[in-house]
Order: sequence, then C-alpha cells, then structure tokens
Amino acid sequence: MQPEVIAELKNLFSPDHVRDHCPLAPYTTYRLGGTGELVLFPHSSEELAHMIGRLNWHDEQVELILGHGANVLIADAGIPRVTIVLRYMNAVHFEGDSLIADAGLAADTAAEVARIADRTGLEFLAGLPGTIGGATFMNARAFDHDVAGVLEWVELIEPDGKVKTYYANPADFGYKRSPFMDLPSIVSRVSLRVWNGDGESIAAAMDRHRAMRRARGEDRVLSCGCVFQNPTTREAPAGKLIDGCGLKGFGTEHAWVYASHANFMIHDGAASAAELRALFLEVQRIVAEQTGVVLQPEVRFCGEFPDDDVFTFRHDPARANQERT
Repeated sequence: MQPEVIAELKNLFSPDHVRDHCPLAPYTTYRLGGTGELVLFPHSSEELAHMIGRLNWHDEQVELILGHGANVLIADAGIPRVTIVLRYMNAVHFEGDSLIADAGLAADTAAEVARIADRTGLEFLAGLPGTIGGATFMNARAFDHDVAGVLEWVELIEPDGKVKTYYANPADFGYKRSPFMDLPSIVSRVSLRVWNGDGESIAAAMDRHRAMRRARGEDRVLSCGCVFQNPTTREAPAGKLIDGCGLKGFGTEHAWVYASHANFMIHDGAASAAELRALFLEVQRIVAEQTGVVLQPEVRFCGEFPDDDVFTFRHDPARANQERT
C-alpha cells in the first residue's frame, strides 16, 4: 500500500474513518483474524463512493468488505491493501411502501423499524446477526423467507466510484445466492418492499424468531453463524447431517461443533482462525466420507491461510452436552 495514498485519505476524511494497521477481529462475530493494512469506515453512501473513487485513482484494490462480520473467517495474517467496514452506514427511512436502508444497517434493526411503523414483510430478519448489505449480498434466508422476496432495488458503487442502480429480478437469485457475488461492485443501499400490517402480529412473529435463535444459544457463543449451506439435493439440512455423523462436541483444543446447533462451530476465545478453518475442513471431510454429501461452505475465508498447520481432533462428550443443560 502506497504511504502517500494512506496520507491523502487521512487528510480527506475524518481520522476515525481511515485507520492503517487496524485489528479486524473486533469487527467480526468470531472475534478472530489479523490486522487490515488499511481499513476505511465510511459513514454514508456518498462518502463510500468518494473513498472508492480515490482508491481507483491510485489503482489501489479493495480486498474485503465487512458489515457486522458474520459469515466470515479472517486469516490470522490479516488482510493486505484495503478493507472497508460498512457498519457505520446505517441511515434508514421510508418512501411509500419501501424501506430504504444503507448497507451497514443491522438486519434486525431494519425489521424493528418496520415493526414500529406497522409494516410487515421483514419479520424474518429479526435476530439475524448481519447487516442489510450482507443479507442482500448473500440473499439471506430465514423462516422460509429470503431477501430476494422483498428486494426492489440496490444501489451499487462501481470500482471507479460511480453509482448505479440494480433493479431486482427474482431470476437472478438462488438459495443463498445473489448476482452481487459475481460483481466487483459494493452494495451501498437497498430498497425493501413492505406492506401495511398489524403491529401486534408483526411483533409476535419477531419475538418468536428471536426466541428460537436464543433457544439455540446463538447469542451466547463466538461463532460466524452457519458454516455450511444446506444441500439443495436432499431434505436433511447441513446441521442434521453433521449431527448424524456424531460430530457435536468434536473439535480441537479451542474450537468445536456446537451442541445446540451442529452447523455452528464455536471457540473458547483462545482459538486461531487457522484452527477454525481446519475444523471446518475436517467436518466437511467426515460428512462426505460417511454420507457422500460434500457440504459447501457458507462462511467466506478471507486472506491467506497456511496449509501446513496441524491440529489434533477429538470428541469431547462434555462439550457435546454442556450447552443443552
């Protein structure tokens, strides 16, 4: 990274919006990973576009986009060049029957804003740990609904800093799949369709969704959310396949398969990112060996991971049962 580019960005933007050699672990739900060579914290879509434009002028590349840091595992070696953290882009408002939200708005907050206005359609987002931008990027799905079902349009920042609008086409989306995964653009703002509804019914649905997540202990552990996608070719979800292989409680010294949700892999705060990745790959191998199903990762591996790290795996009966008590 060119020192003069860092100096220019620090001069153009607020000091707390531009940080070099910034730890990235606090910006992920796993609380793991190394430092970012340069980390940008835009507070608006306009500031994001300005930042991207300046980076493009200097031929500097964005390596990683983070919302709330769910569904990612950042390498212990960190991320070179530029990382952008969108969590401070969180403006939201209504335009008719549309909820317009910046990409960094928490998905749960979007659902809550809609509830307060007696608008229905976003209840499935209640309790979701990520941002609206991340949920749109991966077409997040919960409780038989997905983002594609309510998405109207997406504002995108192109690599040159220019802004364009994508108008939603359901044919472009699939199971936890969106067209934005194949684009170099950054999701900066989205429009979601909402409908007039009954406030009590909306609140009751959201309470149920949050309670289900709490019952699984999702808010009590260090995790990235679901590690693997559910197979689309058979009925058994990934968690059931992992559980069927007897892997709850299976892991390393500091990381293991969560007893309350087998598609969650958690750690005790002393694990490395390499240790978690090794656990993911070992679980994937065992499930493929026993069932013939090769689980596809839902988590994104960010940065360079070593291939020569060796970890010892074991099944711990105490861990397999402790979260159930």
